Amino acid sequence: MIRIGTMLMAAGFLWTGCATLAPRKTNPELRLFMAARKADFKGKSVLVFPFREPAYAAGKGQLAGRYCQEILIAGRGFRVVGQYLDSPWDRLGESEEERIMAAVREGAAKGFDVVLLGEFTEYRFGSLNPSRVAVRLRLIDVATRVTRFFGENARQHAGKDPTYPLDTRLVQPAMPADQLARQVLVELLGTL
Repeated sequence: MIRIGTMLMAAGFLWTGCATLAPRKTNPELRLFMAARKADFKGKSVLVFPFREPAYAAGKGQLAGRYCQEILIAGRGFRVVGQYLDSPWDRLGESEEERIMAAVREGAAKGFDVVLLGEFTEYRFGSLNPSRVAVRLRLIDVATRVTRFFGENARQHAGKDPTYPLDTRLVQPAMPADQLARQVLVELLGTL
């Protein structure tokens, strides 16, 4: 009886060990241009700004900021995660660098260590056509004004009819773009 228990336990260890060796699916569109170690942000406070959004996706920048806040609160090592509702991208007559520095100054004035800025480089709503979301994200250290993390990620999801032999998009609609945006942000922020 002890022998059978030992054999089952050994089989369980082998099974769980082999399960962890399975290759993970990676997204080829996930690119990190400047990555920081997770320890670099441990105990820091971050201020999340609304994302820059295309004109046809009004309101999605606020939604992305809220998604980032939820993801970062869920355990990325940050001490405080705040969301600022005034978008630096709405400032007229300023260059992109001036807008970024204004966001950094705002983060410093509010007492945050890091600011998170992002933009949708693509945001396509899909129904019969594929949904596609592309995001660029940057974390800037407020004290040094140096970008500590810069990356981008994109995903596309097309609907299809699983019962029809040809690739039609008649039955199963594409994933909503909002849901796809959250998935893209989880993958990108998961690299922190």
